[in-house]
Amino acid sequence: MYQGQGQHSIKTADIDGDGCDEILAGSNAIDNDGRTMWGTGYGHGDRFYLGDIDPDRPGLEVWYIFEEPHPRNGASLWDARTGNLIFGIPEANRDNELGRAIAGDIDPNYPGMECAGGRLFYTAGGQKLDGPVPPQDFLVWWDADLLREICSRRSVYKWKGETLSNIPGSVQQIADILGDWREEIVTYTSGELHIYSTVIRAADRRVCLMQDPLYRNDVTHRSMGYPYYPMTSFYLGIDTNGSADARPVIKKGMKTYAK
Repeated sequence: MYQGQGQHSIKTADIDGDGCDEILAGSNAIDNDGRTMWGTGYGHGDRFYLGDIDPDRPGLEVWYIFEEPHPRNGASLWDARTGNLIFGIPEANRDNELGRAIAGDIDPNYPGMECAGGRLFYTAGGQKLDGPVPPQDFLVWWDADLLREICSRRSVYKWKGETLSNIPGSVQQIADILGDWREEIVTYTSGELHIYSTVIRAADRRVCLMQDPLYRNDVTHRSMGYPYYPMTSFYLGIDTNGSADARPVIKKGMKTYAK
């Protein structure tokens, strides 16, 4: 159940709704009492993402890529509570072919988050998307809408759209540091740490993302293993009707740090 199932980082979140965090040590989940909840048995992969990837399904999902050769499901989406397979790629993958992965709402034409791994690109519902595949580096909430932007090769840009900012240096962290729900980018260059923040004003008020336990844990886990960008335990993106999802907006009386 554990041997050979680890990935290059861990995820910690309440995946079964009992008020306690569980641990995803890779291709398996450990309950807060130390007992094994489930395991995929698919082995090691470089990256995986945990969040509300498909808002039309209850609970959280995990987007995995696996390095070991498999006849199918080498890239796949799993139910975080039960460990049940939701969908996976039907073709075989070779050893280390998939490499990196991303999950995030970058395309408003499809509900939920889009999921990419290697040369593969899918919707949250399992529809394979033809055409170009986004780079699997980082995603960031940078501008005024709820779509995440691509952060790759020292630039921040809309998927299939314009470049919004140039960010020199090596990305060390992506997080909502200032608290207006968009994210800052921390880079290292010429022996210095630089923090970049968007100059685009937020279109609405939302709770600081660091208030979300999964997001805060993801920011912490960024200091171990391979680099990731943080995810939230709630869906933050465009809803199935093509409009902004209203679940994480600030309610009356809540303190806000929006600019």
